[in-house]
Amino acid sequence: MPPCSNIADLPLQLVEQVFKYLSYEEVSKLRETCRFFDVVCRGILNKGFKTIERMVVSFHSELRSQLPRRESERRNHLLNRHCETLSAIETRLSLLKMSIMRYADKDRCCFFPGKVLDEMEGVCRFIRLNQGVPIRPYDILHELRDISSMAMEHFEENILPSLHLKSNLGNSWLSSELSSPSISQARGPIPLDELRAVSTFKRQQLNQLAQHSYQLANMENVTHQESRTVSKELTVNHKLTSDVKRLKQGQALNMARICKLSRMVYYLLCKQREVTEQNKQLGSLVKMQSRRIKQLEAICGTNSVNCSDILESTSSSSPSSAVCTSSSPSHCNQLSTTFSEQNILKSGNKRVKSNGDVHNCDNEIHCMVPSKVLLLSDID
Repeated sequence: MPPCSNIADLPLQLVEQVFKYLSYEEVSKLRETCRFFDVVCRGILNKGFKTIERMVVSFHSELRSQLPRRESERRNHLLNRHCETLSAIETRLSLLKMSIMRYADKDRCCFFPGKVLDEMEGVCRFIRLNQGVPIRPYDILHELRDISSMAMEHFEENILPSLHLKSNLGNSWLSSELSSPSISQARGPIPLDELRAVSTFKRQQLNQLAQHSYQLANMENVTHQESRTVSKELTVNHKLTSDVKRLKQGQALNMARICKLSRMVYYLLCKQREVTEQNKQLGSLVKMQSRRIKQLEAICGTNSVNCSDILESTSSSSPSSAVCTSSSPSHCNQLSTTFSEQNILKSGNKRVKSNGDVHNCDNEIHCMVPSKVLLLSDID
């Protein structure tokens, strides 16, 4: 095999493998180099569109299988936003397929906007790497919507009018797309004015679809905000329920304490009644004892008068035995001591000395202790 002096002399498959290391945007720019590069880059771009379409569909079905079946649970699921983003990418792919790829399949052109493919691939990679993180579809798809809309508008305004469609493609396509009967029944080559009218009509439809996509994006943003508010409200409700449970537990404890205190109050009231009854009994006993004390004082007063009379009589009359009665043993002891002192004094005065001896006189006064003592228990 002779050596290859030019890259165009290399096999087509080898050049495709080399170009796969480049991004789709760089591949789309290499089409301007030469016809050989144009052929290679066309195949790479068309295959890249179909590859990304299959990848998005399979990844979307994989994430959708992880979502719950109920719609209410699906809205609050973490992967719901990821599925919405992939569905928006599928919508963009369908729009591009209707506008550009329908001609690329007929080999009339290729999928020229390689930057759109790079953006779709980057969004899918971002979603795959951030499955456990909440995302915002509007922010992620903002660049993709802009560049895809610009690509479709450029195709409808600049590329489509310059394409020379064949009669079989023009008749089958115009019969389904155009509403004018004169155009749908046309034969032979299509005039340039009709192609421009078709492109204008198609551009209007694409603008309407773009407006609907923007409205859907706004609705997604509003739904995301509402879901955030709902999640906050659910968190607040959970906190309130926990607070209510804690308050109910405290209320039950307070009720138990109140019951215990009420039992203690009832017990204290019963004790108070018993104490009041005992006080009444003690009051009656005190009254009785006070009456008895008064009686004893009266009796003791008469006894003291009698004792004083006896003492006076003994001191004035001849020595004789005096009998005294007392109401208590202490009083009797006092009387006996006084009588003994008086007897000792009188006997000492009447002692007579004879031969140095002391003799007691016969007239000594002897005090006799009362034979009977009057006690408190004998007085009624």
